[in-house]
Parts: sequence; structure tokens; C-alpha cells
Amino acid sequence: MGRIKGTVFVKVVKSLRSYGDKARDVLPSSHHHFLTSRILSTEWHDEGDYFELMRGLSKLLPPSDVEVWEFMGRDSARVDLEGIYKTLCRPGDVAGTLKNLTPFWTLRHDSGEMTVDIQDSGSATIELEGYALEEPEVCRSIAGTIWQFLDQAGARDFRVNQTACTAQGADRCTWQASWTD
Repeated sequence: MGRIKGTVFVKVVKSLRSYGDKARDVLPSSHHHFLTSRILSTEWHDEGDYFELMRGLSKLLPPSDVEVWEFMGRDSARVDLEGIYKTLCRPGDVAGTLKNLTPFWTLRHDSGEMTVDIQDSGSATIELEGYALEEPEVCRSIAGTIWQFLDQAGARDFRVNQTACTAQGADRCTWQASWTD
């Protein structure tokens, strides 16, 4: 199983803790200790544990116009792109910002290789190969991350569509992004 950086893990744990006892109700008992243990942002954590915490959080978030897993991907990327990884966002340079998905991924995960292929000034293919988690919910979260990168860069009329998924038998996960500068 792969690992995820503590900076990402901590955000989910803090969100769960804000729900108090409701968080215990949606988490497996094997994960209750995360609600009281000290979590260091500098450590790496098991991706499987992260997924279970995200699954619990997805049950607690209020309804939204955006599908819950995509929302979590957007929100996590927004916080990072406005904070610790602010330098990865290039307002006005959509292609340059999207290319920074590659280092963004490796800063947060120790498994999987993300590549970004810009086809022209308004489209790109993003691929993720060899990632430890093969869950469709995770792919929807990643789509949210891609969406947020486009939004933060100032793209207009943009779309993100997943075209392949390892959870459905593909050899890699693939998303197509299109936008207007």
C-alpha cells in the first residue's frame, strides 16, 4: 500500500474531529484512534487509512451542488494552492499550472506517477499510473483536484472528464481537461 503525506492526512483528520462523536459513528473502530492521536504533517501515512477517513468524512459533509468526492478534491487542492504549494499555481498560465500537477502529486503521494500532456492551448491529458489505491471515489477526488488547478489558473469554460480508471480494469487512470484561456 502506498503512503500519503501528513499535510494531506492532517486536513482530513481535523475535519473529522470537528464533527465530534458523529465521526466515530461513520468510521470503523480500527480508525477511531486517529480522532485523538497526534498526527504530524511531516510524516507519511497509509493510503488505505486515508481512504477510510475520507470515506467517513464523505458521509458527514453537508449536501452540495458538487459530488462529495469531487468537492473534497477541489477543497484540498484549493487549500494547498492558496497555502503551502502556492508557487505551483501560475494565474493566467493554465498549461503551466496543469503541468505542476506532476510535482504536486509526488509531494503528496509516494506511489503512482502522474503525467500531464498538453495537446494544444486548450486541452490536456492527465494520466496516473501505478497508484496504490484503485477506488472510483479516489478518481473523482483527483478530478476535483484537476478542476481546482484549472480554476486557480484562471481557466474559463473548463471541463474535466475521466476516460479510463484502474478500478474498472484499465492499466491507468486518465482524465481529459479542456478550457479557454
